[in-house]
Amino acid sequence: MFALDYISGSLTVSGQFPLLSHPFLSRFATELNEDRTPSSATVMTTFTILLIDKNDNPPRFNSFEYRVLIPELAQVSFALPLYIQVEDKDEGVNSMFQVVLTGNNSEHFSISPTAVQGRADLRVRVAVPLDYETIRSYSFSLYANESLSEHVGFARVFIDLINENDNRPIFSQALYNISLLESTAPGTSLLQIKVNTHTHQSLSPALCLKSCTV
Repeated sequence: MFALDYISGSLTVSGQFPLLSHPFLSRFATELNEDRTPSSATVMTTFTILLIDKNDNPPRFNSFEYRVLIPELAQVSFALPLYIQVEDKDEGVNSMFQVVLTGNNSEHFSISPTAVQGRADLRVRVAVPLDYETIRSYSFSLYANESLSEHVGFARVFIDLINENDNRPIFSQALYNISLLESTAPGTSLLQIKVNTHTHQSLSPALCLKSCTV
């Protein structure tokens, strides 16, 4: 990492620093004989070089993309089974950044922590009740924003919902009134009763209508 001029004693940087914060050096001075050979007259001193951290590392996620499948009836505050880790390899204030989850309907989920220093494991949680019949999938952007505009970590989060049988059948009308003659022949069509179900067809719901004779 360093070079020392044996005549002037000048110490210069000769290579890139490794991940050390306090390089520890020993410096020797030896008196030479008339024939330029080292004598026994030697002195030594030691010193520590303190490195000042530079903000040269942006935050980085442990993946560029995260995908998960969860049931639509997942409760509010349910933590999604995702392993999301973010890290800034700088030190001190240079390693501080904000985490933001943004995109269409991103308010349906929350992320924590939002303020990070160094490294953190992030949790995405359900923030509002979900409904497969309204929104079946989500796609969000995940940002780690530092003080420097060019230092931004980025990843994508994809969430798909699993449909569940959570909707009861509903008649198209609450009350049906008809009038007919007493001479109406058996088998005459009187009216059509419609029943709607919002459950997705993949569940193959069975619906039975029972007739009643008065």
